[in-house]
Amino acid sequence: LLLLGAEWLLRGVLLVILPIFVILAVVYRFRFHEGLLRRYIIRRIENKLGVKAEVTYCTCRTINGRNDHMVLELRDVEIQNPAGFSAAVPLCRIGQVEVIFDPWSVPTRCVRVNCIHIDYVDLFMQRSNGSFNTTTIKRYMQRQKLLKAQEVA
Repeated sequence: LLLLGAEWLLRGVLLVILPIFVILAVVYRFRFHEGLLRRYIIRRIENKLGVKAEVTYCTCRTINGRNDHMVLELRDVEIQNPAGFSAAVPLCRIGQVEVIFDPWSVPTRCVRVNCIHIDYVDLFMQRSNGSFNTTTIKRYMQRQKLLKAQEVA
């Protein structure tokens, strides 16, 4: 009889604790993937522009549970100035970016974007040594493109 009580107690504990662990695992996995996505996007921005960037919030979700369109949402994007310009004020602050795209086109080299919403943009142009911060980034991007073309050839 005592063994039967212990078995029921064990079942009761498992019925309570197991769902909690499953919920925690799902939440952890979801947040972990959001963190990976955020770090990937930051790395892409930094590699493309040659400056430091920060993204506070990043998520990717389906629209209305359908799989034919997805939304990539970024919030509080901050892009720093290139070297030689004031670090006190960033080059650009963006409050929110939403990109609606076709997820089935992601494996291809050409992702089909349906819509882009950009809200609350602050762009701070600075001039130093006869050049604007935006021009410096543009030159960096052109050099990177030229280097890639030389690697392919």
